[in-house]
Amino acid sequence: MPIITAYADHPTRPYVRVEINWADVPAATHAGVSRVDVETGECTPLRPYICYSGWELLLSCGHGTFWDTEAPFDRPFYYITESSEAPCVPAALIDTVIAYDAFDDRTLVNSWGSAYTGQTYTNTGGVTPDDYDVNSGFGIQTNQAVNTLHWSTIDVGVVDQDFTIDTMLILTAPTGAPFSSFAVARFENTANNLIVRLAINTDRTLDLDIRQFTGGAGSTVSPVVRVGDNHLGGDWWRIRVQAAGSRIRAKAWLRDFNSEPVNWQTENTSTISRNQGASPISGRVVSRSTIAIALSRISFLP
Repeated sequence: MPIITAYADHPTRPYVRVEINWADVPAATHAGVSRVDVETGECTPLRPYICYSGWELLLSCGHGTFWDTEAPFDRPFYYITESSEAPCVPAALIDTVIAYDAFDDRTLVNSWGSAYTGQTYTNTGGVTPDDYDVNSGFGIQTNQAVNTLHWSTIDVGVVDQDFTIDTMLILTAPTGAPFSSFAVARFENTANNLIVRLAINTDRTLDLDIRQFTGGAGSTVSPVVRVGDNHLGGDWWRIRVQAAGSRIRAKAWLRDFNSEPVNWQTENTSTISRNQGASPISGRVVSRSTIAIALSRISFLP
């Protein structure tokens, strides 16, 4: 697993040197570092200055050095390191993550198996089990018919949580109507739930909103927010959801090129209750008969 170490080299100069070591993860040729504010949860990537791709530095024999010249020394923070080529559990969060999966420890047909942290996936919707596979570090839902929701759920054992998913839809633009990937914030069953929707529109723009299903009938219960444009098939998007009591908040950003937005982009106050189950991903295609929705990482925090 990667190693991350931070050094305050000088007692009065306001910078931190952050060393990362991915030498035992050969698949990772690039990696990045982000500073996480303990109080707000804001995640700020450190900018690499040479030999970089997006926010990730080209590693040398697995090693990389970042300099944080804007560290807020009047408040607590910590660092995490991530590689889009080999997603991993952030070192600072190992003791607190309650569910995690990167899908790179197994290849399965007609099943998603179990997450890193032991929870077993339940797949519902579409052609079951044929529409659900794990391959090459991806959990895949294949939508063979329009207007059919697919659900891959795990029980995380808590009511309130803060979680992220990384999701990719392979088409550049749908025809006729949007296609969507969902992160599920409240889940009683497939007819009663609250989901955060990332929709790719026919003009390649992307919208984020929150939808509630009660008795199978759905409605939008938050502002619809434009979060991107010029979508390309194969783009990875990260969705973060925070569920606390009746309050649901969400944000989404292009994972490999943009940093996490400081503010939540959409939120609602929902009256739906929640059992112990939680769904990391759900997908629906409304305009095309076959498309794969891939998930590369989920991470739940209490």
